[in-house]
Amino acid sequence: MGKSCCAPRCTQRYTKGSGVQFYRFPAEVDRQNLWISVLRREKWRLGEHDWLCSLHFVSGIFSQYLFSEISSNPWK
Repeated sequence: MGKSCCAPRCTQRYTKGSGVQFYRFPAEVDRQNLWISVLRREKWRLGEHDWLCSLHFVSGIFSQYLFSEISSNPWK
């Protein structure tokens, strides 16, 4: 299955050489719930094939330590 971003209204799909990175949600439940709350998706459950693309991070780069790296507007 190909990678596509699960953020609302985001149409990003993995394309080699595009420069857009895709990240899995954190395994740690508390951090995972924070990421999910930022997405503001009602009646949605995280699945094993859900990814978030780098366009939704403030710096465009994933940080495994800082939740603040996620933009407050994940569907920009």
